[in-house]
This record gives sequence, structure tokens and C-alpha cells, in this order.
Amino acid sequence: MTAIEQPTTGAAYHLTAEQVRFFDENGYLVLRDHSPADLLDRLRQAGHQWISDGEGLSREDPRYFDYNFAKRPWGRTMYRVN
Repeated sequence: MTAIEQPTTGAAYHLTAEQVRFFDENGYLVLRDHSPADLLDRLRQAGHQWISDGEGLSREDPRYFDYNFAKRPWGRTMYRVN
């Protein structure tokens, strides 16, 4: 699928051709009210769980290096989970 083709399904989360064009031309797209509140809540909960899981690992755990934290003036901040 190219950037301007539209999916053939009626999925609620697909972008319109106009939205894709705007993003292509401007490098950003604001999607106000595009995602339901319950989905955003579930994503927040999952993010908090990843952070908690990563903070609880010791260096001996093979998953330790899958969780990437940066030191910031306000403390450790997770920036990636591999």
C-alpha cells in the first residue's frame, strides 16, 4: 500500500487520504479524539507495567538489557523496551 492508498476495510483507526497527505507534507498530524478513552487508559496501564517490570529487574536477569532507562535531572526515565 502506498501512502495515498486507502485500506479496503472500514477500520476506525485508519487514516484518510487527506490525513496522510497532511502528514507527508508537514511531518505531523494531530488526531484529536481519534482513540477512545478506554484504549488510551489500557495503553497507559501497559506503559506503567513495563516501567515497573523494568525497574524491578537485576543485572543478572537476562531481560535486564531489554529495558532502557536514561538518567535525567528528575530521575531515571524509561525510553525504550526492546
